[in-house]
Amino acid sequence: MINLKTPAKEVGFTHEDFAALLDKYDYHFSPGDIVAGTVFSLEPRGALIDIGAKTAAYIPIQEMSINRVENPEEVLQSNETREFFILTDENEDGQLTLSIRRIEYMRAWERVRQLQAEDATVRSQVFATNRGGALVRIEGLRGFIPGSHISTRKPKEDLLNEELPLKFLEVDEERNRLVLSHRRALVERKMNRLEVAEVVIGTVRGIKPYGAWIYSRFSH
Repeated sequence: MINLKTPAKEVGFTHEDFAALLDKYDYHFSPGDIVAGTVFSLEPRGALIDIGAKTAAYIPIQEMSINRVENPEEVLQSNETREFFILTDENEDGQLTLSIRRIEYMRAWERVRQLQAEDATVRSQVFATNRGGALVRIEGLRGFIPGSHISTRKPKEDLLNEELPLKFLEVDEERNRLVLSHRRALVERKMNRLEVAEVVIGTVRGIKPYGAWIYSRFSH
């Protein structure tokens, strides 16, 4: 008969053995990685996330969205699994810092580059004005409309909360510049109403060897 009993000393598994096993199979997380994680604890100013590391990772409330967040529950739910961006290396406690805002930020720039390539017209509400122009948000990113590209007789202050059609002038993620034109959007809309052989009234503004510049009500 074969004795299936194994001495206890042969199956013992100490804390040191367990730690060594974790080290052996531990995945190395680096800043810039995008990983899947599960929310297991919501706190007043952040949340603890299980991403498979030895220590729970942490996401502060300011990194939960590209938009302002007052309460973590506006964005996250317990036991929810989603993607997170690794923001920093482990601290002295072995804890990583995560971000959702960085993922949204990258995807927002990707989206506006696509919209610019398509020469799309977008609509956005003015949330602030200054001496230089007006501020709007496109895909969560802050955009600027120069005063010279706002085609309205209203004072800029009266544009607050007004939704405007806009075209892209500049999309530069590296310089964090998103510049738009209200005037271009209106010109395109007016030009789309014109038909071949239609007669319009215009004023000659300049004559060049290759032609002339004509100003009409469709040019501003």
